Amino acid sequence: MQGTTHVAIGFLTGAVVSAAFHVPLYLETGAVLTVACVGSLLPDVDTPASKMSRSLKWMGKPFRLFAHRGLTHSLLAVIVLALIMVFLQVQTVHAVAFLLGYLSHLAADSVTKSGIRLWWPSQKRFRLLPKKLTITTGGVLDWLIGIGSIFMAIVVLIEFR
Repeated sequence: MQGTTHVAIGFLTGAVVSAAFHVPLYLETGAVLTVACVGSLLPDVDTPASKMSRSLKWMGKPFRLFAHRGLTHSLLAVIVLALIMVFLQVQTVHAVAFLLGYLSHLAADSVTKSGIRLWWPSQKRFRLLPKKLTITTGGVLDWLIGIGSIFMAIVVLIEFR
C-alpha cells in the first residue's frame, strides 16, 4: 500500500479508538488520531523511500539492514513495541491507537501482491488473501481503500460521539 493509504487507514483506526475509549473531541482526539497515523507509517521505516524513513533519517538506517517488509512488518516488532510502551507506561488509549495503527499497516500490506514476513525471520510471505485476489500497491483499489477509510473515519468521528 502507499503511504497515503496507510495514513488514511491509520486515521480510521484512530477514529475508532477515540470512539471506543470515549475520548473527548478536539485536542485529545487529535492526539489519538496522530498517534494512530504515526503507528500506521512506522513499519516502512525499513525503506529509504518511505515518509517515516525520510522524516526520521537517524532511526531508519539500522532498519535498512533488513529487507523491506521483514522485521518491521512482523509480529516480533509488534510485541517489542508493546513491551516498550508498557515499560514507558504510555497511556492506554495512546498505546492502543499506536499498536492498532501499526497492525493496520501490517494488515494492509498483507493484502498486497508482496505480502509481509509476519513470522520474521522466516522468509515465508504471509497474505490475508489468495495471491490472485491481492491488491497492486499504488493501483486504483489502493487509492479507493484510502479514500474509503477517510470517509469512514469522518462518519465514526461524527456519528459515534
